[in-house]
Amino acid sequence: MESGVSGFISKTSTREQLIQTIRCAARKEAIIPMQLLKQLRRQEIVVQGDTEHDQTTISQEEDKLLRELAKGRSNKEISKTLMISQRSLEYSLTELFHKLKVSSRVEVIKKAKSLGILPAEDLY
Repeated sequence: MESGVSGFISKTSTREQLIQTIRCAARKEAIIPMQLLKQLRRQEIVVQGDTEHDQTTISQEEDKLLRELAKGRSNKEISKTLMISQRSLEYSLTELFHKLKVSSRVEVIKKAKSLGILPAEDLY
């Protein structure tokens, strides 16, 4: 979508489906088949590092954790919001710090912002 794509259509689509897709695209409507939409549902975020082989995968849970950290919440508040124990939260924080190669909350937020994981509006 960021590159201007307004829809997707399968090679096996019928002529009628192709015509309908073109008409919708002309009306500036996005067309995505339900099957593809289900596949596109974000489960993980893949973060590209400095080199081609330097990738990190951030799960939805880690993404939620990052967003809570960005709000300046305490471990106690975050554990209540995410409905996990404080011990589990501490373990998750350690794993996240390790994945992003940082050693503090401030660093993890800065790194997540620089990698595009956290949009600027999520930083308080």
